Order: sequence, then structure tokens, then C-alpha cells
Amino acid sequence: MRDNLTAQGELGEMMVTMDLTKKGFVVSTPETASSSYDKIVDVDGILKKIQVKSIKLSESGMIIVPLINRKNSSVAKNGRGQTHHYVDLVDYIAVWIKNTNEIYYIPTKNLPKNMKIQSFRTKHHTGRSKKPLITKYKLI
Repeated sequence: MRDNLTAQGELGEMMVTMDLTKKGFVVSTPETASSSYDKIVDVDGILKKIQVKSIKLSESGMIIVPLINRKNSSVAKNGRGQTHHYVDLVDYIAVWIKNTNEIYYIPTKNLPKNMKIQSFRTKHHTGRSKKPLITKYKLI
């Protein structure tokens, strides 16, 4: 039986492909799991690399987006890669929020290079926080 995190990640990648295709973009997927990105999208003739993250919304309405690859990712586990910061490798991090089915596209130029994670508020946030609001990244 497959690991549930892997299945959730694959589902997130499919959701992002479907979302971008519905918006009229041409989407490509690398043929190898060792790629540093999950999708390539053609935006007005310019190819953009996208890393997809499937994330569960917390009870308080916050999400935590990883900015480095997981140590237990298939790439790291199989010795085909090393820990790397997505900010240096991709143009966008696509976030699929599993329990609300929302998708956001965060340009990596807006993310810190020296952090391992970035927290965001969502429209479901119930507390006080100065973390950035993810809803501004709805469209690519």
C-alpha cells in the first residue's frame, strides 16, 4: 500500500494541473521524480517552474508552507538529491489546501531565502496574526 503523504502530494499535483489547465495555461510535468520542481507552466511564452505543496489548514485558519524539500522526500531518501531551498530553484510554490480545495500560487521572489517555512493567514483565520494573507496569491 502507498504512503498517504505521497498520495496526497500526487493529488495536489493533479489539482494544480487541472486548475492551471482550466485557466488556459499549458502545463508540463517532469518525467523523473528527482526533478527540483513538479510542474512547468507556459505563461505568455515564458516557462515557469512550480513546486506543489499539499497542505492541511489548521483549526485557526493558518497554513505553514515548507520552503525546503523534506528530508524524507523521495529525492532525498533515494540519495538523488540534497536539501535545497525552493526559493532558489522555482518561480512559484503552488499551495493546494486539502481541506478547503483552494489553490494559491506564491511567487518565490516574495519569499525569504533564509527560512525553512513561511506561515500564512487564510480567509478562514480566526485569530490575530501579522502573517501575510495568502488570498492575494490566488492567480498566477
